[in-house]
Amino acid sequence: MQQPHHHLVVLGAGVMGASIATLAVGHGVPVTLIDVNDAKLAAAEPRIAGEPRLARLMGALPEHAPEALSRST
Repeated sequence: MQQPHHHLVVLGAGVMGASIATLAVGHGVPVTLIDVNDAKLAAAEPRIAGEPRLARLMGALPEHAPEALSRST
């Protein structure tokens, strides 16, 4: 049986939105992050890139969680 393809869309690139995106990406789910404020969206990218390590240390992500994030525009 084929597994369904999942893709998460997160509305809002604040602290909560970036954290949700981080956990989803860490579990291998592709994420689209949307915010009306371009500055918040730009600030979320480095935060999301740095949070998987912390999430693994806290036990929220498995050790094999993806490190790299890709960005599409």
